[in-house]
Amino acid sequence: MKLIVAPTRAHAKLHAQNEGWGERQYIHIAHASQLDALRGGTLVILGYPFGRTGSALREAVAGFRQRHAAHAEVHIGRSWTGTRLEDDCPCPKAPCGLVIRDQVDPNCAQHALTACKTIRQIHSAEDCRAT
Repeated sequence: MKLIVAPTRAHAKLHAQNEGWGERQYIHIAHASQLDALRGGTLVILGYPFGRTGSALREAVAGFRQRHAAHAEVHIGRSWTGTRLEDDCPCPKAPCGLVIRDQVDPNCAQHALTACKTIRQIHSAEDCRAT
């Protein structure tokens, strides 16, 4: 199941359609309480403008990631879809073309924590479509 954090249901639906996901393959997440209740799935964050519910949702996303940190490997990407931004970065890649989170090059202008850029795709290695 894909968990799409997006400002509106329309944003989530458009992203899901672009990825070829059916309506029953994803859940639109707009509030922290929705994410807190979930136990698994692939988290997809679409440039959410952490506004009115920002801090609560940000904390819920952090909590979700922490609960699922046991995954040996997580793949991340900055591109909305595909791997355009990942293709030219120095970070090690997973078979799907996304970057392996725990192996990010600290000098990467796209994925290093010091770059302060949003991550728009994330999934665990066990949920990777390329394996």
